[in-house]
Amino acid sequence: MQRLREEFDADRIERGRPTYYPLKTNRWEAACSVCGRSLYVDDDTKQYLERMIELDLESKLTCPECEAEYDVLAFG
Repeated sequence: MQRLREEFDADRIERGRPTYYPLKTNRWEAACSVCGRSLYVDDDTKQYLERMIELDLESKLTCPECEAEYDVLAFG
């Protein structure tokens, strides 16, 4: 399986990935900004989304299917 170089970078900052089901770390529900599907996010992502709402900016939270579809359309 091929991987991107970024996956090996030690200095890469990555937020917790949203999941479709609640976990111990992903316990806050949020909606995908593209399809509206329910996702569960961690505390940091929840705070980030709340700040985006307060500043009246568009949320960039997307589910893995929407991300994959976007990648196919953009690069495929």
